[in-house]
Amino acid sequence: LDGFRFEQVLIDEATQAMEPECLVPIVMGAKKLMLVGDQCQLGPVVMCKEAAKAGLSQSLFVATHCPQEARQTRSPVPDASVLE
Repeated sequence: LDGFRFEQVLIDEATQAMEPECLVPIVMGAKKLMLVGDQCQLGPVVMCKEAAKAGLSQSLFVATHCPQEARQTRSPVPDASVLE
């Protein structure tokens, strides 16, 4: 993807996608971003407890569109040794 830029990004089922999955096309030069999803449905499925504690069970959709809910569910970033 070196040198490739996404000008427009549409992320369907954005409430089920983890933030890092959404950030890849965004940081590749997106000028327009549309997140489509239903925050009342299933969120990201994270099997690793440490990853969930680090906040990966939070979708970018919820983090940006439901700030009250995001504050209640997001854990602080753990010590790097937890993720090893």
